Amino acid sequence: MGFHDAINLGSEQMVEAQNTRGAHLLSYDPATDRLEDLSADQPGGVFFKGQGFIALNAVPGTNYLGALTVPNGDLLLYDTDSRKVVTVVKGVPEELGNYLGRDLTVASADKAYVSYHTANPRGAAAAGPKPAGRMFLYNPIAGTRSDASTACDSATWNGQAVTRDGKGIYLVSQTGVLYRIHPETDSLEKLGSAYPESDRRVWRDEQYEYAEPRVFGIVLSADEKFIYCVPTQQRRSIAADPNDPRSRFGGLACYGFCAFDLETNTATRLAQFGEEQIPDGSWITGSATRDSRGRVYFVTHDMGSYCALLKFAVE
Repeated sequence: MGFHDAINLGSEQMVEAQNTRGAHLLSYDPATDRLEDLSADQPGGVFFKGQGFIALNAVPGTNYLGALTVPNGDLLLYDTDSRKVVTVVKGVPEELGNYLGRDLTVASADKAYVSYHTANPRGAAAAGPKPAGRMFLYNPIAGTRSDASTACDSATWNGQAVTRDGKGIYLVSQTGVLYRIHPETDSLEKLGSAYPESDRRVWRDEQYEYAEPRVFGIVLSADEKFIYCVPTQQRRSIAADPNDPRSRFGGLACYGFCAFDLETNTATRLAQFGEEQIPDGSWITGSATRDSRGRVYFVTHDMGSYCALLKFAVE
């Protein structure tokens, strides 16, 4: 899907979305190693024409799956047992043209949170501040949505982690700001920067100028006291000739492995890595993946030919 950042009616990505066939939902059976298109019996073979799914999430305590569309922000509630659509909640019409958050947060069958944002997810800090985004409460089982909204980060969500009891729901913006949703009050609490606040700046070395780090996923520690992330930095080469293409973009670099202390609301960079460990030019994504030994996992890729699994053992 090439229109996950579709904004502004008439933009290239929005036109691409409108001309696409539509949103499919696939199931995978590991026992038979087969994929099945659950959209095949829908009109036109898709759940939504001119849209795609940007986020999926299981509904706690049920056999339902929530699927969020882009660019509209419609929410599909799907019964994985009966393989039938339960409800569809329509997105917010006046928000069409803003960035859609890349996470669907589901607290229960009657509480899901969907957000719309105003800032370019990968835009430079020099672009200046943007108006706050808006987070809406959907009721998937009833097929309704609240007209009221809660102010949220201008930059899109791009990662979430949930405590074992389901009461602690953490989100991170692409600019690396951590939040917690409190389902009991439908409120949003800002916690702080997922990486050290002192590095929330543009800086230079002898070769490159580095933009502020960006975060594309978080993992909760096994004891649920820390949130881990591996930020990425865009950079541009410092060239004598301003017309040199290298002066415009020099790829990506890994910032390091970070831990956010949920008791003190402070972040620490625990480790840095060389190119031989995490190749330059790689995006680092993925959320909520931790094994029984407390090791956490992310994916590194260049949106092309390179993809690898990153495993971190936290002592």
